[in-house]
Amino acid sequence: MVETTVDSSSRSSARVRAGKARRRWLLNGVIIVVIIAAAVTFWVVWRPRAKLPEGLVTGKTERMDLIQSVSATGSVTAQTGAMVKIGSQITGRIKHLYPGR
Repeated sequence: MVETTVDSSSRSSARVRAGKARRRWLLNGVIIVVIIAAAVTFWVVWRPRAKLPEGLVTGKTERMDLIQSVSATGSVTAQTGAMVKIGSQITGRIKHLYPGR
């Protein structure tokens, strides 16, 4: 009977030690994650910003109406026989090619 109580008490103390070890690993993991998150946040907030090239003018954007007026004198005539280039450029991937059509 005494041996059984010794075995059960040693088992329970082993469980307690295992639980403490798991908690210690979990706490260490949380601390490491918090340190990494703090380091990344510090780097993003305090990193040096790239300088703008000299002569470049920047400003705040504003939403406004775009109005343009043109005034001219003279006549508008069509050019017959003028070379007009019409074209387009597209990019994409061919999914299927239907031969013979």
